[in-house]
This record gives sequence, structure tokens and C-alpha cells, in this order.
Amino acid sequence: ILMNSLANDRNDTSDRAEDVLKMMEVEGVKPNRYTYNSFINCLARSRKEGAPERAEEVLSKMWELSDSEYVDIRPDVYTFASVINCWAHSNSKYSAERAQRILDLMESRIIDGEEQLKPTLYIYGAVLNAWAKSGLSSASQRALLLLERIERKYSEGDERMRPNGAVYNSGE
Repeated sequence: ILMNSLANDRNDTSDRAEDVLKMMEVEGVKPNRYTYNSFINCLARSRKEGAPERAEEVLSKMWELSDSEYVDIRPDVYTFASVINCWAHSNSKYSAERAQRILDLMESRIIDGEEQLKPTLYIYGAVLNAWAKSGLSSASQRALLLLERIERKYSEGDERMRPNGAVYNSGE
């Protein structure tokens, strides 16, 4: 409950959330997926320098832990969406590439049987926004390729991928 309230606070609570997470680990309380997702959400909302890298570290830690002993820590769509959102709102010149890389990782996990990680249209839109604000010379081409992926998924029968105004107007 505490981590969720920190994640929903309008102020930057990422440092406090990290302290709570460390305290849980010291006290032997095992954080679950919900706890880690709330922490990543705090990072995404903070828009601090270094927040996206930290969010990716937490995502990696979640995979490692879930592959060993803690099944209830396995990252879900919300985890990935929060990490992508962190990159999409970052001022790093690499933010679009990193957001794209996380999306590609999600899609590779689907191929490996993790069907529950199907990206939502919102996630694709966040990556499109990252490309739109990146300022890279290849950004428009990369965004168009991503839009084509969305449209292909929709034409192949995935109704969730029906492009909408938010997708076509990404970057506004």
C-alpha cells in the first residue's frame, strides 16, 4: 500500500520509494511484482536523469529473480510499459532506441511463449512518441516502420492494435 501511494503521489517520490524497497530487502520482506511495478512507476513519474537506466535495472532484476525462485516477481505488461514510459519521457539522446529495444524484448518474449507480454497500443504509442521527440535523423523512418508493424498486427486480426488518433498524432 505504501509503495502504491508513493507511485500515485504527484511529487517526485522515487528516492523515498527506493528507500522503502531497500528497507524491505534488509528486513527480509520479499517485494513482489506489484511492489517493483510501483517503484518503476515512481521512477517514470520522476523524469529524473538516470531514472530510465534504474528502471531497466529493476526489470532485469525481476527477470533474474523470477527465473530462479520468485515466480510472483515475473515482469508483466505493466512493468514493460512503465520502463518504456520512463525512456519515452527521458531527455537522453538514446531514449527512442532504448524504448524500442524494450518493445523488441517484449515481442521476443512472446515468441518464446510469454503470450501475456503482448504490447498494447499504448505501449506502441509511447515508443512512437519517443521517436517523435528524439530529434534523430532516422526517427521518422523508424516511427513509420513501427506504425507499419501496428497496422500489420491490426490487419492480421489483432483488434487491440487498431490505430487511433493518439497513434497517428504521436509526438504532439
